[in-house]
Amino acid sequence: MKIPAKTEYACRALLELCLTWPNPIPRQGVDIAQRQKIPTQFLTHILIALKSLGYVASTRGQAGGYYLIVPPRDIKLSHIIRQFGGLGLVPEEKRDNVYKEDAMSLIWSQVNEIVLKSLDKINFEDIALQSQQRMETVSFEI
Repeated sequence: MKIPAKTEYACRALLELCLTWPNPIPRQGVDIAQRQKIPTQFLTHILIALKSLGYVASTRGQAGGYYLIVPPRDIKLSHIIRQFGGLGLVPEEKRDNVYKEDAMSLIWSQVNEIVLKSLDKINFEDIALQSQQRMETVSFEI
């Protein structure tokens, strides 16, 4: 399965903002990009999209930036994937109406829906908790 870069970056940006929830301290795009390894030219567009979708807000000024306005538990992974382009299971050339009845396109669409329904169970609070646990784990490898 191929996750589109835009979808991956949107999820990473949301995760970074979720890690500071419930503190509404604005995070600058440069900081988010650096911490989540997102190219800054993509991040700007993604943050604007997340703002227009109602997940984040922004403030201007030197101490400005973006902050989460929806509780992480209310943001489902499946919603973000749907809003940012899906899972990439159906080949782009077959997404238009010409191939709507194509047998393989129908199968890929069904698989896509099954996966998204299972992702309905995952919210960004779960993802943030997992991320925090991984950051707190100390490795003593030699």
